[in-house]
Amino acid sequence: MKKTKYLMAIFVCLSLIGTVSCGKKNGASGQKEKASAATKSSKNAKYATGLDTISVSGGEFEAPVYGWKCDIRGWKKRSDDKSHTVSVKNFQIATTETTYETWYEVLKWATDEKRGDNRYRFINSGKEGMEETEGTVPDKNKNHPVTSISWETAIVWCNALSEKAGFEPVYYLDGAVLRDEKKLNAIQTGANTWDNNTTVESTVNGLKGNLSEESIKNAASKEVPIYAKLRIDESKNGFRLPTAYEWVYAARGGKPDGYDWDMDYAGSDTASEVGWFNEECGWMKEINDLNEFSPAYGTKPVAKKKKNSLGLYDMSGNVKEWTNTLFFDIGADYSSGSIYMSAYVAGGEWKRGAADTYSKISLEKSYYEVAGESWGGTYSSVNAEDSRIDTKKDNTIGFRVARTVE
Repeated sequence: MKKTKYLMAIFVCLSLIGTVSCGKKNGASGQKEKASAATKSSKNAKYATGLDTISVSGGEFEAPVYGWKCDIRGWKKRSDDKSHTVSVKNFQIATTETTYETWYEVLKWATDEKRGDNRYRFINSGKEGMEETEGTVPDKNKNHPVTSISWETAIVWCNALSEKAGFEPVYYLDGAVLRDEKKLNAIQTGANTWDNNTTVESTVNGLKGNLSEESIKNAASKEVPIYAKLRIDESKNGFRLPTAYEWVYAARGGKPDGYDWDMDYAGSDTASEVGWFNEECGWMKEINDLNEFSPAYGTKPVAKKKKNSLGLYDMSGNVKEWTNTLFFDIGADYSSGSIYMSAYVAGGEWKRGAADTYSKISLEKSYYEVAGESWGGTYSSVNAEDSRIDTKKDNTIGFRVARTVE
């Protein structure tokens, strides 16, 4: 009997030890699983073919104030005429521009009729780089960036990718997840006097020289309904466009004191090493009129040039990229004045030269380009050209995705 009790006591002790040991083992296993999940979240091939992201640690750096711009009766004023300290949180960003193959896979999943009420609807189906037809089955140029999509098209697609990946969507319209580009496109993004809209003139007059960012937003929001209806929740963990600040931070290598930070281009001081520009794409000044017929002239497959220190490709040149940063633009002339919503685009493009205004990563004070302290170069990597969120689209603009992470 004593022997039995003794054996039972040993058994209980071993069980307790086993429980504690298993607890420790399971805890370690749990940590490994979390680490594995974190790794998987940065390697998103399972969410869409070819999609790969890298994690970027946040930090602070000096940058322009990306925001509204205003040109009233020839007097030019921007909110980004001074630099300020910007704090960027941890985020993930795609290593390449969104390829047509990736785009098409998500597009087909999102628009499948089997999704019922959760089906996505697009106005623009995207093009395979330089191809002329929208929405074709991926072919020889499937690894070229998707092009000919508006900012509105891009953000609806980002929501679809988020849902496909099991993440929280970022973009909302009237409080609901944005799935229908047609509903978004139907909302007025601007107002102008060409349509006999006298409210634009009265709104601009009402500012009376008060051109603070707050006054511009208050005035413009009265004329641009989309400002009140569209909500961008960057606290969600879903896919979205990178902000202008995130894009510049990542393009420069993510470390303000790092080797890449003061380079002219994203990962090099030599344009041809990291970007596709007109010089790299078969353009010759002597036969400029014939270039559109040259097979070499146009977009290129992603990730064929040198990457920057973070592992990002083509940020200096292939196609320009939409960002998540919006601004109001108020026109100069009351007789043809306008107020409309635009988005910043970033990076160089295949149609421009390597020394052109929008190719270099460094920022310079300028009205038409993003202003700020010069960082060793003379050109801007982020610009606010006529980039209206609803109508601007061509074969020089694409995008890459990002997402907020803890």
